[in-house]
Amino acid sequence: MPPPVHGAAVMGQAAAQSAVLRELFDVTVIPIRINSGLASLQRFSLAKVWASLRLWLAVVRALVVRRPSAVYFTVNIAGFAFWRDLAIVLTCRLAGVRRVFHLHMKGLRGNYQRSRAMRAAYRLMFAGADVVHLSQRLYRDVEPVVPRDRFHVVHNGIDVEVDRAGRAPEQADVPEVLFLSNLYASKGPLDLLEASRRVAALGIAHKLVFAGAGPEADVVRRIKASGHAQWVGAVDGEAKRALLRSADVFVFPSYYHFECQPLAVIEAMAWGKAVIASDEAAIPDLIADGVDGILVRARAIDELTGALAMLLTHPGLRAKLGVAARARYEEEFTRAKFERRLADTLWRIAVPQPEQAFAWRQAG
Repeated sequence: MPPPVHGAAVMGQAAAQSAVLRELFDVTVIPIRINSGLASLQRFSLAKVWASLRLWLAVVRALVVRRPSAVYFTVNIAGFAFWRDLAIVLTCRLAGVRRVFHLHMKGLRGNYQRSRAMRAAYRLMFAGADVVHLSQRLYRDVEPVVPRDRFHVVHNGIDVEVDRAGRAPEQADVPEVLFLSNLYASKGPLDLLEASRRVAALGIAHKLVFAGAGPEADVVRRIKASGHAQWVGAVDGEAKRALLRSADVFVFPSYYHFECQPLAVIEAMAWGKAVIASDEAAIPDLIADGVDGILVRARAIDELTGALAMLLTHPGLRAKLGVAARARYEEEFTRAKFERRLADTLWRIAVPQPEQAFAWRQAG
């Protein structure tokens, strides 16, 4: 199973472009682009090796020319990208440079326990490094290699272009249910499909739409064969906004191995949608059950069916949860909140004592 890239790429770009960070630190950005899509993540290629070598050379050049006291980057914990990143980390260690890693996935603990080689490799990568992660809930995953005092939390946060032209939830004739993510089975689309079938059997009318790339053919086939669901493929831009605008309930019952704090849920919250999501990883940091959404146990189709039936038959509750979700987004999960939290965290790491000098320059 390939590691996810979308969320990490979005948040990495936000960090690289942050005016807040540039006000505090003297920043040199080295772009990382090795994969061209989901399919390329799953296979080894000479092109990937060549791109990785060029990236390593760019890092070496920056270490020699810029002589930084610290490097900050999003590391991978699995696949070819892990070994590429390990080579970069070891180079930075040899140069005596402090390392700050930002993680956007989980699964390290399982890999660590799986083999002696991975235990050794993880120890080499994380020795002496500070780690920024998405939630305190995720500390146990990295506990074997990250001391508590080097673990820092910065929640995701994104800007979402929202318009208010859509219908109000209480005005919907036939409520629309939306799933928006890559259609891996472990993201929960088939669980939602079954819950929707059960709800329809109770006589509760609704429309079910799946949107996202279909890397697993069997998942797409079963959705198409269901007779009551629609798959619209990968969407972006106005097509994506149109789906979020018209949706009444957003459902994300994921148990994906790498799942942490999905941007898809944050987008739905920004649009003021009633959200049903699994209680996996850091999702409970986004949604307080019964306050601004509904949490269900992963793979608990009975719970998912009950939550879906309740929201589809109670438009007032949908509206209430949607308003609360929007308020929660504005309070905690905007890009501005993310940038400020990341800047504050990096500053605490970089300058633990005011009198200590650090190569990152304070503005002014």
